Amino acid sequence: MLRPLFIIIAIFSSMFFVQAEQISLSGTVKKSGTSAAIAGVTISLAKFNTITTTTDPNGAFTLTGVTTSVFSPAKQAASMQFIIKDNSIVFSPGFHQLTGSVEIFSSNGKKRVSVRFNDLPADKQIVTLPKLDPGMNIMRVSIGAKSFTRTLICIGNERLLKNEAIGANADVHFALAKHLAETIVDTLVAEKSGYKIQKLPLDAYTKQDIAFVLDTSGSIEPEKCTRESMKAITDKYLDAQKAGDPTKMPLASEVKYIQNNKTSTAEKIICKTAMPIDFSRSFFDVDSCRSFTEVISNSGGTPWVIVTWLKIAGGNITEISTMVTTTGDWLFNAANYLKYSKQEDWHVLTASEQSSRQTLINGGNAYLDIFADQSVDTVPWGRPCARLEGGSYTGDGANSSCNVGIPSGSLKITNRRYAVDVDMGTVCIFCAFGGSMPDSHMFRMVNGKLRYVHTLSVNNKL
Repeated sequence: MLRPLFIIIAIFSSMFFVQAEQISLSGTVKKSGTSAAIAGVTISLAKFNTITTTTDPNGAFTLTGVTTSVFSPAKQAASMQFIIKDNSIVFSPGFHQLTGSVEIFSSNGKKRVSVRFNDLPADKQIVTLPKLDPGMNIMRVSIGAKSFTRTLICIGNERLLKNEAIGANADVHFALAKHLAETIVDTLVAEKSGYKIQKLPLDAYTKQDIAFVLDTSGSIEPEKCTRESMKAITDKYLDAQKAGDPTKMPLASEVKYIQNNKTSTAEKIICKTAMPIDFSRSFFDVDSCRSFTEVISNSGGTPWVIVTWLKIAGGNITEISTMVTTTGDWLFNAANYLKYSKQEDWHVLTASEQSSRQTLINGGNAYLDIFADQSVDTVPWGRPCARLEGGSYTGDGANSSCNVGIPSGSLKITNRRYAVDVDMGTVCIFCAFGGSMPDSHMFRMVNGKLRYVHTLSVNNKL
């Protein structure tokens, strides 16, 4: 048993500096006890849960994303002493009527705790902190105009401060704390309905050949999603969007909400905004149990063009992810978007017209890659091909092309996530255009060639 520790430390005033690391993770997912690959597994990061992807038919995945930022303290002169006991900070005698705050940050710079204290009496200079989760934290104590920082590591009920003597068994405790703090930067999560969730601790955001093995949930076989079952749920989503009432949808007990590449809440999601729906078109990814729907509203007070992804498990919606555009967004024109969308031919493809899931993903990726590298020559250009960007239309005529020129420069398109409807020859890619602008690119391929490209890019903050 670990005994309680009384830790007297010298806090150092400091600055924070930022270390940056680009997310690039890849690997495969297979079924336990076999060599069978599992397609449609959602791969995500625990800390950056808007960065997700799904495995292809070979069980392979590649997860990329924006640069992460990690705060680290830089030491300066020693200034103040205090004691950490359990979840309390006890200041050393000699300070009178202390006023300030204690802030605790996770290793990636996200604020976890903020406690203010005002005029602590000289006889009871104690600040009580909330319970902290295990792991490495950065604690900043502000007294007046001065701030002091220190690395704080939590193991069970103990609070360890890096590079400080902490009494008996200090070497053992510190070695464990250092290992936990310095080798685990995040957790990679693999999940699919019918399988047990697998979590893999990461010691870096750049790794290849990651191997996940998934077990089925008891004796239950993986859920079989069908176009018919997903269509019924998507129709309820459309009713909910019209009414501005998410309760009209079959929601799971816990639902993840993402809007314009940012984690959101049930109260802030666009589904809470009632609107007429002048036109919609839905697609169904039976491998990942995910539907994606294009919604156009132009007859109400505010025009909208939206793409909504629904993740479905056990007949309920477990995730709602939306890309929402309106007046002021890039080339936005809902009237034109409605006009040209309605006149396009999006029939269900025959077997000979269809492409594989991976071919569709590869085609969409090649199109996006050319913005960063104009030497890319693998884009499956087709004729005729029509491009609808926010409301701007390119593609009239039987010989029209979507290859109408790419802006010069190097625009990286990151944080790509994929939803695919093989029967419709469609892949929708949610991403960050230029590394920051929330963006949706939807591609239709017929006979392996691009036929339609629909693009939404978000300037507004919703």
